[in-house]
Amino acid sequence: MNKEKNKPFFYAKKTLKNQREENQDASYLHPEKGILLLADGMGGIKHERGGEASLLTIYEMKNYLKEIDTLWRKGEIKSKDTLLWIKKSVAMAQESIEELATKTENFKNTGTTLEAGYLQHHIFHYAHVGDSATFIIRPNDTYHGMRGSIELLAEKDNTDAKDGLGGLEKYIGMPYLLQKDNAITAKTLILQKEDIIFSCTDGVTKPVVDEELLDIFLSTDLKDTPRIIKQRIKKPIYRKEQLKKQHQEKNLPMYLGDNATFIIYQIGK
Repeated sequence: MNKEKNKPFFYAKKTLKNQREENQDASYLHPEKGILLLADGMGGIKHERGGEASLLTIYEMKNYLKEIDTLWRKGEIKSKDTLLWIKKSVAMAQESIEELATKTENFKNTGTTLEAGYLQHHIFHYAHVGDSATFIIRPNDTYHGMRGSIELLAEKDNTDAKDGLGGLEKYIGMPYLLQKDNAITAKTLILQKEDIIFSCTDGVTKPVVDEELLDIFLSTDLKDTPRIIKQRIKKPIYRKEQLKKQHQEKNLPMYLGDNATFIIYQIGK
């Protein structure tokens, strides 16, 4: 069964080196197959080899999703079963990292976040673990006379949801992750023409608030959005004010200086 490939109106994949010495982000985008993957390796005192964990997770996930895409195009997987297969592939990636951690001393405390998206025409299958994020921006939505809307697809798995400065509640590589309730957040959405998928690491969501993202996408030509987002990351005026009100001034350099990676994918016809 030969199924038409996805034809996005616009797509981009960008990484910004900020104040952190090591960039532990990894990402993958296949516009025609509609595969979007993003991982942010964990570092700091408690974790090590996060960059390698994120690379390995992306490598395995892209192979899993390519295989799922091939089976779907052959008619061997139905659309209604796709999300189950994606959850299985995330579980397999988790098992690979967890097994590596048990066999290799340097990987025993490794971990990474994961945003996994797979588009079958206008049907978007999505899986999430960690504190990276995926938004759906709908520029053609109208609500009470206001144009546009933004939806965060999954709450960030952070132990301190108020200010985001705590550790992660869930991540790929966490021991016994798959035994936790709702270990993998997964959902399927129907998207419309010109809807925008925006996946990003917390190097974006820490300095740039959701309302700013919507404003950027609604007020800027799409080809210029990567540049504008990078500027807002470098000069997070609104976020600084929020954190000061929460008395988090001492954490500003650490909190706002993370490396950032994001993917933009606008749905085509």
